[in-house]
Amino acid sequence: MANDGENRKKIGRWLRPLMFPFDSEEPSITHVALKHVSVTGKFSEVRLIKISSNRDEALWVSTVGDLEQTALDDCEGSGGVQKYVIQGLEENGTTTKSIISRLTLRYTATRSEEETGFDSDSEPANAQGITAQIMRHNEARERIDKAAWGNIINTQRLTIETLTEQNAVLMQKHLDMIETIEELASARHQRELETMQETNKAENRQRVARTLTTLLPAVVKKLTGADIGPVTDPDTLSMRAILQSLKEDQLEQITAILTPEQSMALLSMVKGEAEKPTDN
Repeated sequence: MANDGENRKKIGRWLRPLMFPFDSEEPSITHVALKHVSVTGKFSEVRLIKISSNRDEALWVSTVGDLEQTALDDCEGSGGVQKYVIQGLEENGTTTKSIISRLTLRYTATRSEEETGFDSDSEPANAQGITAQIMRHNEARERIDKAAWGNIINTQRLTIETLTEQNAVLMQKHLDMIETIEELASARHQRELETMQETNKAENRQRVARTLTTLLPAVVKKLTGADIGPVTDPDTLSMRAILQSLKEDQLEQITAILTPEQSMALLSMVKGEAEKPTDN
C-alpha cells in the first residue's frame, strides 16, 4: 500500500492555521482541493472538500484523514511515485475561489512481486517521461556518490590521524636513538683517550727501563767497583732470539719479499748474532 509517515503530519500542520486562523483579519479557507500533478506539470483535480462554518477539532481530524486517504488510494491506483498538491481555497462570490495556500506531497505506490519496470503513467515513453526518469536516476546517483565520497573522506581522515600519531612516535624514537649514539660516541672517545694514556705510560716505563739497563753497569761499577759487563735490554734480547732461531728456508721466504739492500742488512744481522756468544 502507498504510504508516507510524514505526509499526515504535514497535512495537519498545514491545515490547522487555515481552518483556525489566529487573527480574525486573516483569510479562512472554505474549500480544500486535492490535485494530482503529472510529469508534464498538468494539474488534475482528485477531490474537493468543503469546510463547514461549524469548525472543531473533530472536523480538522476528519479532513486530514480524508485528504490523506484519497491521495493514498489515487497513488495506489496509478502506481509508481505520484505528486500531489493540496490547495486551500477561499470562496469569492458564488463560483470564484482564490488560492490562499498550497502544500506539495509525494506518495509511492507499493509494487507487487509481479510488477517490474516503471509506471507508464508517471514516466511515459516520451520526452517528459524520459526526462523524469533521467532526473530520478541522477538524484539517486548523486546520493550514492555523496555517500561514497563521505566514506572515502572519513577513511582518509582516520588514516591521516593514524599516520600522524605513528610519525610522532617514530620521530621521538629517532631523537632518542640519536641521543644514544652521541652518548656511545662520547664514551668511545673517552675509552680511546684512556687507552692512549695507558699506552704512553707503558712506553714511558719501557724507555725508562732501557735507559736504566744501559746505565746499570756504570752505576754498579761506581758504587761497588765490580765490572758486570754490558747489559742487554729485553727488546734486544728478543730480537737476538728471533734472529738466532731463523732457519734457512724462513730466511729465503723473508728475503724474497725484501729489497737487495734490506736482504743484505738482514743477513748481516743474522751472521753477527750467530757469531756472538749465547750468554751475556
